[in-house]
Amino acid sequence: MKAIILAAGIGRRLYPITETVPKSMIQLNGKPIIQYKIDALKAAGIHDIVVVVGHLKEVLKASLPKDITIIYNDKFRTTNNMYSLWLAREHTKDGFMLLNADVIHDNEIIRRVVEAGYSLIAVDSSRSNIKELNVSCDQNLTINRVEFNLPQEVIYGESAQIMKLDKNDAQVFMRNVNMQMGLGKLDTPVSVIPQELLKHMDLKAFDISQYQWREIDDHFDLNIASMVARMLEKKHSLKGEVTLITGAAGGIGSEICNILADLGSDIIMADRNQDKLIILKEKLRRKHVKVHIINIDISSELSISQCIDQIFKKVGFLNMVVHGAGFFSPFNLDDIPAKDQSELFIANIFGPYMLSEKILEHWTHKPGKKKMLYISSIAGLENNPQKRQAYAFSKRMNIEIFHRNITKFANQKIDFVCACPGPTNTKMWKKVCKTIAEYEDITPEEVLDKYQRSSSNRVWEPRDTAYAIVDCLIGGKNGELFNIDNHSIIKYNPDYNTKELMSIINSMRFIP
Repeated sequence: MKAIILAAGIGRRLYPITETVPKSMIQLNGKPIIQYKIDALKAAGIHDIVVVVGHLKEVLKASLPKDITIIYNDKFRTTNNMYSLWLAREHTKDGFMLLNADVIHDNEIIRRVVEAGYSLIAVDSSRSNIKELNVSCDQNLTINRVEFNLPQEVIYGESAQIMKLDKNDAQVFMRNVNMQMGLGKLDTPVSVIPQELLKHMDLKAFDISQYQWREIDDHFDLNIASMVARMLEKKHSLKGEVTLITGAAGGIGSEICNILADLGSDIIMADRNQDKLIILKEKLRRKHVKVHIINIDISSELSISQCIDQIFKKVGFLNMVVHGAGFFSPFNLDDIPAKDQSELFIANIFGPYMLSEKILEHWTHKPGKKKMLYISSIAGLENNPQKRQAYAFSKRMNIEIFHRNITKFANQKIDFVCACPGPTNTKMWKKVCKTIAEYEDITPEEVLDKYQRSSSNRVWEPRDTAYAIVDCLIGGKNGELFNIDNHSIIKYNPDYNTKELMSIINSMRFIP
């Protein structure tokens, strides 16, 4: 079977980079995007590879391996990618794989697609953003719609931009391509497949949700794709290590678990939503790592102590800890209800502090890799004491815990890292949208849309935030505090005051 890679596009959203470098030749950690695809195909046994080039064709021709067949789309400025495929039509007669050059995939996705003995589209069933290219299918996974803006209730998952067609389906598909080109519809996208055409094909949805991949459209995507590439290069590098993640059932927490499991780490998950953890545990075990669920009452110092003792007794050692549990309240410190204040301070201050204390008791004077990451927030970084916003204050105290431990355990060879993400599309963010909507007298949906259209206040997806946090965890050095929202590192500042932090902690000790 042949593989056809479409790489003719200009990539305007990646200007100024793509003014001199083809989009597919942009480097991800020292390697061109398209080379990841070529290497994966060859590793899976596909050596007959065709690349359709256009923008800056000479750069691509000079860079691609000599055994690659190159076809030039001289109308790349005015046509869409269906025209590029039509130019490669002589290579489609016996069946083919079709891939876009601007997507990075785990090699396992390519391998499994190649091994599958039927026509398919690779689909990520864990993603369902209606603005993306999504797939709908019946109970037998036979695809009946491939479109943008599909109704949420019919979406099976997002297309991962890989299609494989056997000889019969390839002929049906290419007849439609020939017809569209004959009608002069040169700007037709190849990825949107008419429903009527699908009725004449036997095209299955092939779920690849357990693997990592990323499409690259703009500079934000490029930054995330660089992190994905680093994760893929380090796959299985954490084999034999153990990581504890609190807040593991949440949108960001569950994605952190997924990425760390891909890196080979055994996982210990803590969250009050035990039902979600049970489902996540089964998913993670498919990645061939050990997974444990623990139930901690983080309002109780005794419960925390007993639970941490049990963890070390059961697994022997913890190598990394991610403090991911959190709670949001829209109130100021002066008017916050007692229930909200209790939950906020327990989840964002008392819990991380006491968990740290008990884990550090086991870590002190012991050899081995020891790393602890606190997930705060840009709200904590930007905390304005005059506004007295309760959530921002609690997240600032989270940073103070991080600062305190750097100094207290300076000689213990323990790395402390803090990550401060910005707006992320989780349940917590939906609460924020509701609060902003009430203040600005608009709907929560209008608030979310405003942020999603903003280049400076972009709302991240949980998976993207998780990539950034794991990147901080793996690559961060002791004392580094990361502003994830603007991709900067703030060096540790020893001039801080823990008096207020310790006053809160001491007032919240609930030892029976």
